[in-house]
Amino acid sequence: MRDLWNKILAFFGLEVVRNRDAKGRYVKDDPKTKLKNEAYKTVRKPRKPRAKATRKPRAKKSVK
Repeated sequence: MRDLWNKILAFFGLEVVRNRDAKGRYVKDDPKTKLKNEAYKTVRKPRKPRAKATRKPRAKKSVK
């Protein structure tokens, strides 16, 4: 089930990563909040720049 969810998130450009605090250490899950997992967060992945399409030069028509 989790694999399917990750594929759906990847389709929309999102990724689930471990949450970090200000010092760069991992944040643990708070057991008081049952429905929210503070150890993970969803972030938007940076898009890769697309390569520009190059056109092939047209063949010259011979006039007869």
